[in-house]
Amino acid sequence: MKYLPLLLLLSACTPVEDNTQPIKVTLVASSAEIAVHCGKDNTVMEGFGCAKQNRSSINPGGSCEIVAVRPRAFDDDAAIKTLGHELWHCIHGPVHD
Repeated sequence: MKYLPLLLLLSACTPVEDNTQPIKVTLVASSAEIAVHCGKDNTVMEGFGCAKQNRSSINPGGSCEIVAVRPRAFDDDAAIKTLGHELWHCIHGPVHD
């Protein structure tokens, strides 16, 4: 508790990067629809999903659309993992580290 004023002072001085962007999620019925929505380029792993960045000189922050197969149930680990993976791409770009 005695460090609270120091933490408040530091948080007020710390610059915050604003890299927010609208994210749209499109859930499709089957993996066959992924290529239809994502395109057939080298960056798309058909059957899993994609994250499409929509940026322009007018809107450099842009937006991002995630396309993935709708999870079948609460514990559909593969579909939920894909959603998380594509969200990571919306935040960090088209890289795999």
